[in-house]
Amino acid sequence: MVESAIWLIFGFVIAGVLHVLFSKEMLTKHLKGNGLFSIIRAVLIGVPLPLCSCSVIPVAKAIRDKGAGRGPVSGFLISTPETSVDSIALSYALLGPFWAIIRPFAAICTGIFSGLLQPKENTQFTPKWVATSVPSNCTTNCCCSQEPVTKKRDWKSGFRYAFHTLPVDLSRYLIPGMIIAALISYYFPPSSLQNVTSQFFQYLFALTIGVPLYVCSTSSTPLAASLLVSGISPGAVLLFLLVGPATNIVNIAALKSILGTKGMLIQVLSIMFVSLLFGLLVDVFFHRFEISLPTYTSSADEYSYLHHFFGAFLLILLLYGLFIDIRSNFFRKRQ
Repeated sequence: MVESAIWLIFGFVIAGVLHVLFSKEMLTKHLKGNGLFSIIRAVLIGVPLPLCSCSVIPVAKAIRDKGAGRGPVSGFLISTPETSVDSIALSYALLGPFWAIIRPFAAICTGIFSGLLQPKENTQFTPKWVATSVPSNCTTNCCCSQEPVTKKRDWKSGFRYAFHTLPVDLSRYLIPGMIIAALISYYFPPSSLQNVTSQFFQYLFALTIGVPLYVCSTSSTPLAASLLVSGISPGAVLLFLLVGPATNIVNIAALKSILGTKGMLIQVLSIMFVSLLFGLLVDVFFHRFEISLPTYTSSADEYSYLHHFFGAFLLILLLYGLFIDIRSNFFRKRQ
């Protein structure tokens, strides 16, 4: 909770801003369907953004609710947390130019691959905030507008979306996900990868701890350098660098509400498959050209009072969202 709180709340804020600034028509025009160019646009937009696998959830939810297709949203959900401008710069500083290139390239390939495999958009899908009925006396396009035309930005609407709508929609997924992620982080920390000597089991263990564990792309970079120094194969380290930031229990739990069950499975399996493929290629590349390894060692992270403050705020926010969600479902059943 403490580790992910600042980034997750930052994601809520960004989602609220997107809700106000970007119209449904613009997003659906550029990110609709599962077309290759729409997916590529979404993936390239996500590459430089400094959003982790938790903070990208509310942003992707906002884009999806505005009418973006499953394919572009899936690509955005992968490329954004797997890499960012700061993680690329840190990769260059700690790991070298090869890693600064291969990480974003692998993230782009993974996002496109998963986006193309996503199910075709349901023709019955209706984005939120879009009217489902049209006035009977409507005869021109101007009165059939599905969103009110206003020159003034409705920032109150954005604030309500960020701190009411999103917590209500995502709390049932985020709270159980964080509990499970905490247990996995406690019993299987990334450092336990150092105890695995077999290359096959290094790959297997990197997948096992990388998929459910919360590790952002920036903080995973010094850890990757220390793993390389300890003797872990470059392919297994790249596998962890790609899978770790792109997935975690919190992220996977929330994907169902954004992409559906089938889309969630496709995304997770695509990340694992493409990351494993790149890991194997990198090991072959390192063995053939004998690329030198870094000598950096990492230290433990410490959390400030600010981290704890945002952790408490996030907990209150999610409990509030869960309470509203349970109450609304209860009254809906009573009716």
